[in-house]
Amino acid sequence: MVTDAHGHPLQGVCIRITNGHGNAFAESGPDGSYSILGLPADSFIVEFRGGCGNVGSLAPQYYKNESALSSADPITLVAGKVMTGIDAAMTPGATITGVVTDAAGHRLNNICVGVADESLLLFGDLFNDIVNTRSGIYRFRNLAPGLYQVDFGCGGGKYADHWYQTKAGAFPSRVLSIPVGITSGVSAVLHFSGAISGVVKNRAGHLVSNTCLYMVDAKTEVQVLSSVFQGFVEDGRYKVTGLAPGTYKVFFYGCGTKYASQWYHGRSTERGADPVRVGAQQTTTGIGAVLAVGGSISGQVVARATGKPVRNVCVDAFNAPSQAFGFAETDKTGHYTMRGLATGRYSVSFSPCYAKGPNLAGLTRVGLVRVTAPHALTGINARLAPGGNISGKVTGGTHPQIGTCVELVPLSPNGTFDFAGTGIDGTYKATELSVGQYQVFFNDPTCPFTSSQFAAEWYNGQPTQVTAGTVTVRAGKTTPGIDAALQPFGQITGTVTGPTNTPVPGECVTAFPIGKGFAGFYPPDIAITTKTGGYSLLDMQPGTYKVKFSTGCGGASFKTQWWKNAGSAAAATVITVGAGALVTGIDAALEH
Repeated sequence: MVTDAHGHPLQGVCIRITNGHGNAFAESGPDGSYSILGLPADSFIVEFRGGCGNVGSLAPQYYKNESALSSADPITLVAGKVMTGIDAAMTPGATITGVVTDAAGHRLNNICVGVADESLLLFGDLFNDIVNTRSGIYRFRNLAPGLYQVDFGCGGGKYADHWYQTKAGAFPSRVLSIPVGITSGVSAVLHFSGAISGVVKNRAGHLVSNTCLYMVDAKTEVQVLSSVFQGFVEDGRYKVTGLAPGTYKVFFYGCGTKYASQWYHGRSTERGADPVRVGAQQTTTGIGAVLAVGGSISGQVVARATGKPVRNVCVDAFNAPSQAFGFAETDKTGHYTMRGLATGRYSVSFSPCYAKGPNLAGLTRVGLVRVTAPHALTGINARLAPGGNISGKVTGGTHPQIGTCVELVPLSPNGTFDFAGTGIDGTYKATELSVGQYQVFFNDPTCPFTSSQFAAEWYNGQPTQVTAGTVTVRAGKTTPGIDAALQPFGQITGTVTGPTNTPVPGECVTAFPIGKGFAGFYPPDIAITTKTGGYSLLDMQPGTYKVKFSTGCGGASFKTQWWKNAGSAAAATVITVGAGALVTGIDAALEH
């Protein structure tokens, strides 16, 4: 049975049940009931989410009334028996809405708008939901309160794609704090985009299929995400659209073929690449490449202890000045061949591709290897030593945390970065680690496909890597007990008023992390004041912040102010947010 917080039946709630191998779905009926039949005996997670015709906005939840997957209570089904009472009492959700216009102020129809929570932002083209504007207006409902970003354009088209309060084509540098209720004013003014096109040929003059390209902003050197998602050159011809007017550099690479990478126009490094200018409503043509056959690296990987070949080892090569890279995987004889490498010096790393077979540690080869295209470089071998393991358990409150990312950061430059995920009982085991010391990071908010109502932390209960404890890994041994008891997020609230003490809606309130090891690690949070002038900064990592009040979120124009009554960041008062703390009274009285 699915009800609201007052016990009234709710229709149109989506129910998903999963055991990690497959999903089954249902919708709640007029009386709030649902049923799912024909399930195998197994342990399952049950999710309840708006979006199947429900009225209003509902926050998603997991059985049993948990706001995040990580704290869900698994249910165990027994063959031949019906499990009843898997109910949900839904709570109000968050809604984001805004208006999309062109530079002349005209509202734009059928503009794609996507919303992504914090864990999906690194993946650019992945969204929690996508809608199109109607009469210039868009609306996202049925969101959990938390941190989001909104993308206007969804990656390309007539107008330049950009994230909210982010330069077109750039990666989002801030996240929106979205509480329960309606957050309005998340609006955008779109500007006409440009495009580039060209052909990719080989030195014989033939079109080359199945190659790739991406672009970087010539000024910031930041990769343009939309170019990555449009950058597969299937038949030798390409066109990348939705680009903000500006100057770019273009990188062509073989994408697993025999051809070596290059920067436009036939340059070996990003620094030496010819800039490409893109204008509004224009296509810059003729931005092509003539690709040459690359060089190759080959060798054999064996186990140091036995001398036997090791299959399924991933081999990576990278050249920093040119950004050229390559990949290969060893076969059953332990041999590999990596093709399509441009001339240059490469670092080469070896690591098991899968957590199967012997527990062997990865390694990075000491020194660089020189590749001269189109020649073959042989004998780049590796002898993998026995690996070690780290294990532990992650809890939050009284619950074991499911699907929490555990990242292993080596202190040695030749160590292997690795990660693991917690199981249904909250335990994890990271294997195939090289010998040495590590720092362990729990619940990275940018880790994809998971969510949590708890803050990230470093071992042992530390807020930053600077103060994190170290963990020693020994060959053939497991270092147990590397646990984490995650703490709740903090929160900042306040009210913003104008010169006559009237509420100021549509004011941007931004919390900037400060302090060694904390500033720059997490993006600033933006809240938008409501009609009453109130705001809430949610899901804040424990630490120290400075808070800025500024225009740009749909409200009237006031002088920028920092808390507390300061005119600059340097003069601002530091706010300490503890785990689970609600910091109130962070108010502002603005002046024109």
